[in-house]
Parts: sequence; structure tokens; C-alpha cells
Amino acid sequence: MAKTDSSEISRKEQKRLEAELRNKKHQATKFLYKEIEKLEEQISSLEDEKKSLLDKLNDEALYSKSEEIVKISVRLKEIENHLQVLYNNWEEKNEELNQILKAFS
Repeated sequence: MAKTDSSEISRKEQKRLEAELRNKKHQATKFLYKEIEKLEEQISSLEDEKKSLLDKLNDEALYSKSEEIVKISVRLKEIENHLQVLYNNWEEKNEELNQILKAFS
């Protein structure tokens, strides 16, 4: 009977340690998951805007409006620059997240 009590205690201790590890992993990664999600939303929004602007540039009726073409071109360049920053940040956050997850494996 003593062996059963001992194995029961070690099983309970193992479960407690596993739960503690899951909690530490969650605490270590939750901020990064939120940051990555926020970056993905920003990227998606800018990519949608970029597609819309490119569709406008493909409209032949726009070619008589040179000021509008310039505005769209400037905005497209701003979007491209911002997207590049967001892509870089996304890659950095994902690499950081992968390193943390690897440490918990």
C-alpha cells in the first residue's frame, strides 16, 4: 500500500509540474501571440488597401487624372515601406516565439 501512495503522490506531483510548465509557457508567449496577431491584422489591412489602389491604377479612366495617379503612387510607396517594416517585425516576433517554444520543448 505504501508503494501506491508513493506512486500516487509522484503522479500528482508530475501533473502539478506539468500544469506549472504550461502556465509558464503561456505567460512567456501570450504577449508575443498578441503582437503577432496585431501585426497580421495591420499587414492584411495594408495589403487590402494596396490591392484596391492597384485596381484603381488599372482603370483606364484614371489616366486622364494625373494628380490622382500621383497621389495613388505616393500612397502605394508609403504602403510598401510600411509593409516592409511590418513584415520584418512579424519575422522577428515569430523567431522570438519559436525560440521560447523551443525552450519549453
